[in-house]
Amino acid sequence: MMNINCTDNCIYQESGRCTLDHVTAVDKLNLGRCTYYSKKEGKKIKPRTLR
Repeated sequence: MMNINCTDNCIYQESGRCTLDHVTAVDKLNLGRCTYYSKKEGKKIKPRTLR
């Protein structure tokens, strides 16, 4: 198991750590940034359920 520090605004970043638990083959290198970086689009809000 590896600890990867990360402070980017990425969907896999949580509390300064990368939480990505698996990797896939990549078709293009992203120099200067993590290959698996995906921008976090704000806070996710759970939808309310009707009762």
